[in-house]
Amino acid sequence: MSSAGYIYEGSWINWNAGNRVLGATITLSSQRASILIALIAIFVKVVGDRFWAILRFVLHQCRSGRGQQEALHAQQQVILKNTSSDVATVWEFLQLAYYWRNHASRLLGRCAPISMLAFLNFVVWTASGIFSSQIARVPGGTEVLVRSPHCGAYMLPNTSISMLQEYNGRLQNQTRIAESYVKACYNDRESSENERCRLYVRQQIPWKGNADVECPFQSKVCKNEIKAYEMDSGMVDSHAVLGVNSRPSERVLYRRRTTCAILNTEDYSKVVREGEGDALSFAEFYYGGFNVTFRVNAAAALSSAGYDLSAAGDAGGRFKFIPELQRMDSDFTLLWLKQNFLRYSAPIDDPFFAAHSRPNITSGSPVYIAEGFASVIGCIDQHQFCNPNNGQCTPLGRHDVKSEADVTKRLEWNAAQEYTLSVIYIALIDTQMYHSIAGRGAAALRAQDTVYDNSNGRLPNDQWIIELETWFSIALAKLQAGVVEFATGPEYTSNGLLRKINLTDSRGIYDKLCRMQKVRTNGGYQSFSVVGLSITLAVGSFIITVSLILDPIVGLLQKNRGSLYRTLAWKTDSKLQLLRMANEAIGIGVWEGGADEVPVTVNRNQRLAALDVSDEKRPKLLRGEEAEESEEVEAEHES
Repeated sequence: MSSAGYIYEGSWINWNAGNRVLGATITLSSQRASILIALIAIFVKVVGDRFWAILRFVLHQCRSGRGQQEALHAQQQVILKNTSSDVATVWEFLQLAYYWRNHASRLLGRCAPISMLAFLNFVVWTASGIFSSQIARVPGGTEVLVRSPHCGAYMLPNTSISMLQEYNGRLQNQTRIAESYVKACYNDRESSENERCRLYVRQQIPWKGNADVECPFQSKVCKNEIKAYEMDSGMVDSHAVLGVNSRPSERVLYRRRTTCAILNTEDYSKVVREGEGDALSFAEFYYGGFNVTFRVNAAAALSSAGYDLSAAGDAGGRFKFIPELQRMDSDFTLLWLKQNFLRYSAPIDDPFFAAHSRPNITSGSPVYIAEGFASVIGCIDQHQFCNPNNGQCTPLGRHDVKSEADVTKRLEWNAAQEYTLSVIYIALIDTQMYHSIAGRGAAALRAQDTVYDNSNGRLPNDQWIIELETWFSIALAKLQAGVVEFATGPEYTSNGLLRKINLTDSRGIYDKLCRMQKVRTNGGYQSFSVVGLSITLAVGSFIITVSLILDPIVGLLQKNRGSLYRTLAWKTDSKLQLLRMANEAIGIGVWEGGADEVPVTVNRNQRLAALDVSDEKRPKLLRGEEAEESEEVEAEHES
């Protein structure tokens, strides 16, 4: 089933970091995540303002001194005290510089440093607000947990013909989906613009190819002049690559190695005539299984049928091939290609698609066809499991479910590892090379992509390796899908096709595995690091707290030292205290709280000085009686 409908929303531990503290994670829907991101940005903006409040206080304290100060200096102190915004501070200092340009010396050196500091504070905290959500997001940003009520392993309820047909149809669909994923996502780029590639915790299972290895079978069945090709996944971590979210001590390492070789056909085939003429002639190939592994009708080989790819498998030893191909340490796949008079515009030197024969066609451009009835490749799949806790590994061998108990005993798995191993075993079912090819015919070939009207262009000399790499990648992609499918339940299946296996156990480990699968989401959900959120909140709260208590604490320290000048200078530079002192200077009002943030008049109905605007260039305050006289004069003037 698709994982999109079963994303877990809430708190969980992402074991990427290796411990509970760093791995604590919260997953939210996109709507809730947007609200959280907005709140974080607002919080950071508030923190930035309070950090500027700390800087303003420190600057004011450092610049305060006894005695008379220059007017420019005094105005700067008033701005530092009363302008809470860093941007507003920059603007007011620019105004100071403009109006004092002809009246003060060293103007740039006296205004620029504080302006630049305020601007730097604005830039830093604005950037912090923009990227604040990134600080709290989980690295990768999209890892989420899958929790589905359909979790578990599924199997056929019976082996009737109709049920097997449906099951095989499902396998074909899985293979096609895996092939589509491989074409889009198994490339050299770690991240792709294709949204399909942002599903698994790792876009692809990395692997390496080696074109210089010996044929894995007995020498006489191999084309020894052509080196075999080996594909090796290396160690695949069940957590980091497959997404089974688990502690380091609960992880399993898995390795897959596939080796393929071009096989000798001359000594393992013959032409059989059952009548007169080519129409009744057959080429029979003998690689085991039945009396004849496969046969090619000579007439069909001269038809326009195009590519015909087939495969036979020996997973678990159920299909007996000739001794030259038998190995007890691997699962074997035999695949053969019939080209059936498919025409090429140029000679093909690739050993699997070789085409050098010139048919007797007199008109048109020259064409080339395969010179043999069929080409054959043999592949072995080998699997290995390792316990990272003790470094013990199984030898490379078959994928055989019956050997699971032996593997468990030999490697000393703990209980969690045992069940993780079981999930991987289940996901590996039907992922042999055989299953990347069987039943698909020419559709399994990359070379088929360029066929038009039973003709193809030039193929590279390593086309057979390109095909092998695709089939190997399909097997790896099916493993990725299989592990996720265990957590979500089966996908692309008819109703009643599969029956869920009861995987409950007394220790509840299988139930735990059902809640441990990670995927990536293309949207709809977002994961946040609890540590990142906590650090953001803790640092921000600390800055806010310091900004609120710094003034009284410094005042208390200065009082204990017997020097309150800087504290009083900070308080009296406030706009309300300046208003008090301006009115007191002309004898208006009796005031209380001269050293507080807000001074008040003793008389509740006290009126303050009026503004004299008779001189537009120098407005000033008027005493009470002067204000009354000014009002009478103004009234007479208006009448």
